[in-house]
Amino acid sequence: SSIRYDLVFDKAGLSCTKWEEMSSGLLRSVDATAPYTTFRLDALSSSSLHDYYIGRRFMITGGPSEGSFGTVTHYLGRLDWEITRGVTSVDIANPGKNCLSGGRLAGVGGDGQGFDAEFEILSSIPGVLVVNGGVGCGGLRQQFALTLTAAGNVNAVSVSGSGSAYRSGPAIFICDPPCTGAGAQASCTTSNGNVTQVLVTSSGAGYSASSPPSVVCAEGALTALGASSGSGFTAVLSTFNGAIDRVYVTNEGSGYRGTIELVLDVFPTCVYHDLRALPSGYIHKVTVLNNGVGYTSAPHLSIGTHGGILSGQGCEGWDLRAQVGDHTNSKLSAVASAAVVRLGEGASAVDDYYVGMTFVTVTGQASTITKYSGGNQEAHLTPPLLSLPLHGDGYAITKAPLRVMQDTARGVNWVSQLTGQLSKAMACKCADDAAMSALLNFSSMSEIMANGSCTHGYKCAVTLSLAAPAHDNILAGETIHLSTAGRGMSAQILDYTGSTRTAVLAVAGSSFSVFRNQIGFTDTVPAATQYLLTASHIVTIGDGQRNS
Repeated sequence: SSIRYDLVFDKAGLSCTKWEEMSSGLLRSVDATAPYTTFRLDALSSSSLHDYYIGRRFMITGGPSEGSFGTVTHYLGRLDWEITRGVTSVDIANPGKNCLSGGRLAGVGGDGQGFDAEFEILSSIPGVLVVNGGVGCGGLRQQFALTLTAAGNVNAVSVSGSGSAYRSGPAIFICDPPCTGAGAQASCTTSNGNVTQVLVTSSGAGYSASSPPSVVCAEGALTALGASSGSGFTAVLSTFNGAIDRVYVTNEGSGYRGTIELVLDVFPTCVYHDLRALPSGYIHKVTVLNNGVGYTSAPHLSIGTHGGILSGQGCEGWDLRAQVGDHTNSKLSAVASAAVVRLGEGASAVDDYYVGMTFVTVTGQASTITKYSGGNQEAHLTPPLLSLPLHGDGYAITKAPLRVMQDTARGVNWVSQLTGQLSKAMACKCADDAAMSALLNFSSMSEIMANGSCTHGYKCAVTLSLAAPAHDNILAGETIHLSTAGRGMSAQILDYTGSTRTAVLAVAGSSFSVFRNQIGFTDTVPAATQYLLTASHIVTIGDGQRNS
């Protein structure tokens, strides 16, 4: 079991001197030469927790080394470069409209559970309600007449009489049923409150001579003040019989929060009016509260009811898209210093999400993340890296503590052994090495299959750096993550020869092509490609007696 249990007995029973948890299995990999200090345990019976066996006795119970024993000084449980299969961030593809309040989000589908997030709204002001038009709001009025084309377009607007309260700016077109049509726009020019010209700037379409629209010039203006934020809203208004009767919004503005106050600029005698903003809330910010677990794909997001009756009430037209975190290997998007780096695309948008985890570069450096800003994906490292990484360098993050990755006192350095650059490009050949013996360096599975056939199928292999583990099969069944130009690939390692650092990979079309992680049929992997390796169930033995 990977979990320790304490047993408390109600009755003492017979005397006993010692109780121990026993784990047994078959060794999967050992050192090639003495001293024999590194062993890969059986995955079926070994813990995935780091440090789990430290201080315990390790004994060989069969084979030529039977009776050999030692004390476990270091244990690597399961290192897979995965932080979570939960939702790491939510992208706002469309903020929607008409939200009355913020609320909570739930995730549906994706094979996972537990996701929870909250969203905040800000508002624009697409409309204004005239509750009371007031009195004394208009001055001397002018008459406006428009002409339509046979096709239903506004052709021109004429003006007559004298006015005293009009404003230069956009005209207001009024098309109440049975009027049809839309889109006409015009600009009013005034002098001392008197309209001198109305210029049509857009003729619109669909108007009818039997029920034509009417047009007036504005007699006042509106702006707005949000309780704590917001800007940009503008509107103009018209009057009828001394009362405000129409408000035409020229700019909805954005960013308004809380109570919105309308500020009127109208005729000095205008009193007793009551105009109210009709805000339209839109989703401004999403904060992930719980990433959830087990997601194999992004869940569909819905507005949950667990925030109360006003939780996201009224929101429509929104499009929020969950991003599911998985493997953390990527490329640095920026480097500020040896202690501050900016992670790559897909990194979490949650503040301090990676704090306490280990940051590893493919060049063999490691440090602990002590601060993380989700807004700009910036990670602070302690201690600073020994040499300055470069923009575009590959990296990965693991929950494994830095002491598990590097333990100099015990001669352990998994950072350098699990990261690096390929010393040779991927080469594909016949699985039995017999046929096509003169053609052993095909760069892809499609290339070798186009040039001949192999009786026992095909295989493709890469050669790791000399710093990679020298133990046969210590990486068999693990995954290699490759940072090729423009994208990443991963594949399961099917066989590993420590002396040559050669890893046979699962490749589509080969004899080994039934794995979830595999190289594509036409993919090539050049030399010097940066890589990361997973590793698991590896013990380091200190003092003890070894027969062979």
